[in-house]
Amino acid sequence: MDRYTRIHKAKLDTQLLQEEYDAGVEFVNKLHLQRNKIKQAVEKEVQKQKELREKIQFLKAERNRVEKANRTQAKLFDKAQNDRTSLEIEAESYTKNNETKLSALTSQTVKNNFPELIVHLNRGDLPTEKSILLTCLGKFIRTMAENEFEEHNWTAKIAENGKGVAGRIRFDAIFMTEADIKLIYKPVVQELGKRFSRSGLQIQTKTGKKNGVITVVDLIVRVPSRIREAGLELP
Repeated sequence: MDRYTRIHKAKLDTQLLQEEYDAGVEFVNKLHLQRNKIKQAVEKEVQKQKELREKIQFLKAERNRVEKANRTQAKLFDKAQNDRTSLEIEAESYTKNNETKLSALTSQTVKNNFPELIVHLNRGDLPTEKSILLTCLGKFIRTMAENEFEEHNWTAKIAENGKGVAGRIRFDAIFMTEADIKLIYKPVVQELGKRFSRSGLQIQTKTGKKNGVITVVDLIVRVPSRIREAGLELP
């Protein structure tokens, strides 16, 4: 083999080695790139797992908090039910006691007969208190009549004891609205309250409805005794 042939062969060997080296470098670079991609993917998944664990911990804490709050609310509800039962028993006891006390009241009932009402209120003691009561009941009756409720009926019940006098007048078979009640009776109640402010006069208004229309008006008047001012319940 001459000199030129050897040189050419050496160059070819060098070229082959260079190509092998270049191929090796490219392959290693690809492996590094692949490793970096896998590493990033693993890190991403690890981060996701960390976030999910934090969320799970938060949910567990929130669940515990809500469960504790629910248990507290359940205890409060049970206590409220027990308190209500106790109050109902207490209220029933007071009602029975009041009914017993009210049985000692002297009471009269009058229906659609104002002269008879006058006669009853002119009897017995407490003339001043009865005069105030009669004035109030008469004012209510006149007010109802003046507003053209011709078919209405009224029933008055009066009661007295050592604490004072009281009267309840109930108007039936009327047809009014809430606005009518306020327009007609609010000024009357205010006028009477101002007129007899020193007497301890108390006036209470109740209504009964049918199909959204007021058909019953119930007015309660209490006049405490000037000698013994105290609450008077009406049977």
